[in-house]
Amino acid sequence: MASMCILARRMRKLRTQYTTAMVCYRRRLDRRRCGLGSKRGSLDNQDGDEASAVIGAAIGAAAGSILCPQEKPPAPPPAPPPAPEPSCDEDPDGDGIGGDGIAGCPDKCPGTPKDVEVDSDGCPKVGETLMILEGVNFAFDSAAIAPESEAILDKAVEALKNAPTIHVRVEGHTDSIGSEQYNLKLSQRRAEAVVNYLVGQGIEASRLEPVGYGESEPVASNATKEGRYRNRRVELEVTSR
Repeated sequence: MASMCILARRMRKLRTQYTTAMVCYRRRLDRRRCGLGSKRGSLDNQDGDEASAVIGAAIGAAAGSILCPQEKPPAPPPAPPPAPEPSCDEDPDGDGIGGDGIAGCPDKCPGTPKDVEVDSDGCPKVGETLMILEGVNFAFDSAAIAPESEAILDKAVEALKNAPTIHVRVEGHTDSIGSEQYNLKLSQRRAEAVVNYLVGQGIEASRLEPVGYGESEPVASNATKEGRYRNRRVELEVTSR
């Protein structure tokens, strides 16, 4: 069956040529019959053979088109179903205000960190600590941020981008190793280094205020290694929105 279809397709391609040949044959026949007298009978037989060949070819092409019709191109795949409409009832950040970042919904600040008190717009309230960044390491006796701390600071970048209307104070804190005055200056330089990093990641500098507190506000005992680790931190406190 496959070979028949191939032959039939070839015959279809020649159908136009057969039609042209038939026209030319008829014209030639008319010219040959004019003034030939006694030879007319033999020419009629010859012409009949030629006509039979042309007609047979035309019939074959027609049969091919019936037996093996041209294949239609495949239909295009169906369109995917439309995405579900976002709902104001959804509350991914769990702050109690629905529709995080969805136009027309109450929550204007999606992705608010947990345990941060928010206002009716779902944004952190003024005076709230947006985030405590523990483990932000610096080179010894330096304000240069260690590369391994960038992943921690990127969380602050995300939180600030999710709440684009708030302004924060970037508070630097140290442990008690070293003099109090020295740690105060060191914490200021480190807070400024954090601000520079945040600005480099696309946060507007006008939203950030670096302030160093030195060792004056510990959250754990400086007598232990674990306590000193917790005290070396950066906090983001909301100052306005």
